[in-house]
Amino acid sequence: MMDEKHDDGLGGRSRNRREFSAANRWARPLCKLIAKEFDAAPLPDDVREAAAIARSINDHKALARQYQRIDKLVRLQDDDVIAAIDAFLADPHVPKTKKDAAAAELEHWCDRLIADGDEALEAWIELNPGADRQRLRTLARNARDKSAAKRRALRDALAP
Repeated sequence: MMDEKHDDGLGGRSRNRREFSAANRWARPLCKLIAKEFDAAPLPDDVREAAAIARSINDHKALARQYQRIDKLVRLQDDDVIAAIDAFLADPHVPKTKKDAAAAELEHWCDRLIADGDEALEAWIELNPGADRQRLRTLARNARDKSAAKRRALRDALAP
């Protein structure tokens, strides 16, 4: 183990590998993102294009060269772009689509109607005045027996 007092400045194999790994930290995580996350990543066009090429390469050596190219392209970016990429890779959360949000809202209302009964039904009727109160009450009561088919029927009745 070398300390700074005995450092000759030449480095060493382990130190060189650590420095190389620290400088090449973006390509692999970028290429491992799922398509939805990759599309949402805050990447400049040249980096996005290079990463898309790397995602299609199967040869190990060619992939290693492409990884080096991606990391070099990222290192050439401004500090704020690099910080945005680092922040995204730390938490590659993709915002939900409108369809996913609507499905989550329907599940929430199904849970409320099954658990709360008439109170939740009144709240639903306030938001949706044209809803069939008696049908929803019956479907909610039937869905309380934990049957997936009956819950699905309730969810379908709530869907517009």
